[in-house]
Amino acid sequence: MKTQGTRCAEGLPLCEMGPVQEVLLNMLKKFKAFAGDESGVTAIEYGLIAGLIAVVIIAVITTVGTDLTNLFNNVSGGLQNASGN
Repeated sequence: MKTQGTRCAEGLPLCEMGPVQEVLLNMLKKFKAFAGDESGVTAIEYGLIAGLIAVVIIAVITTVGTDLTNLFNNVSGGLQNASGN
């Protein structure tokens, strides 16, 4: 089924299109709209920031956890020495 009196693309004269050309033109229009849409960019940026914060929190907790383990081991050793064991 050919469509008459439609534009093949912006700025081009009227032409006849078959169903394949219509589908391709519609896909092109949707791709242009998708490429121009920047609403998803903000979500990606927030996701990257949240990931970076998570990595920093994990690094801090790991460091603090190691320091606390050493502290408790020192206290335990000092108590054992003080009790004579």
